[in-house]
Amino acid sequence: SQQRAEEIMAALARGDKWSGEFTVRRRDGTSFVAGVTNHPLLGESGEVIGVIGVSVDITEHKRSEEFRAQNESLLEQRVADRTQEISNVRTRLELASDATRLGIGFVTNFFDTLGIGSFAPTTAVFKFFKMVPDRLIPGTLNVGHTLPTITQAFIYTVAIDVDPKTLIFMIAAAVLGAWVGAGVV
Repeated sequence: SQQRAEEIMAALARGDKWSGEFTVRRRDGTSFVAGVTNHPLLGESGEVIGVIGVSVDITEHKRSEEFRAQNESLLEQRVADRTQEISNVRTRLELASDATRLGIGFVTNFFDTLGIGSFAPTTAVFKFFKMVPDRLIPGTLNVGHTLPTITQAFIYTVAIDVDPKTLIFMIAAAVLGAWVGAGVV
């Protein structure tokens, strides 16, 4: 444009260099994007006596930059989509995991009411499905089965006549077994 040409000439007249790009039309009518750098040529007294300019066809460079920008944008969108998918899967797995843990607790505590015990089946499930690291199994069992076991104890002591001495020895044996067993397992 005329205004841009005047700005370039004004910068050169002040003795400043100018760099930029613009579309240039060839003699055959085709056009290309040119990267241009112009430096003023100064005389002995500092006045501009000429201009040294270099123009380079940067059409392919511009296409490459445009292609890179489009692919970068596409890649960022794909990463965002995959991140959301992973987050959704993780949420579903966490919900399924919570439901699985509740199911395991229900079944193994039911086994406990049948006299099978809850620690052995829970340990077997934890180890088989690698749900809990081995070193954490004893503590996890103690924490996970404490409230159901206490509830069972209260129900059974009300429903079944249990000698207090027997009850105390059974509780002491369970605590001692859990404490000693934690170091062995």
